[in-house]
Amino acid sequence: APSEEEVLHMKLRIVVSHCKASLDWMPTYLQEFTNVASIHVISKCGMVVEKAPYRATTVVIPNVGREGHAYAYYITDILPKLVTGTTDNSIVLFLKDTTMGKVHQGNGLRRADLKSLIQIASSANGFACGLVYDQG
Repeated sequence: APSEEEVLHMKLRIVVSHCKASLDWMPTYLQEFTNVASIHVISKCGMVVEKAPYRATTVVIPNVGREGHAYAYYITDILPKLVTGTTDNSIVLFLKDTTMGKVHQGNGLRRADLKSLIQIASSANGFACGLVYDQG
């Protein structure tokens, strides 16, 4: 897995499934990362996207399939236009507009920090979940 320092410079593609929450948390969430290649907000609920990062591209799609539909849309319709060739080596992060909201999935879980997510996703795992057990 890459070091914490290496993670800060990895090429990232950010995808946010949006329904109604403000994206005012995103600048702080991404501030340490120097190589954000793209940010796509996929809006599904007909609501205005509030406080998206200035360089985000917003795409509106029908409200079906929850966030999984938004991610599948990105993989099939957007990502192939961004990635040319086989040496892109970017990490794609799939987030919800409520990423910084309360964790509802169970006791003892907390949100993983972004550096940890990228380290795990870029290891042999090839995937990372946004929740970890709180060891505290």
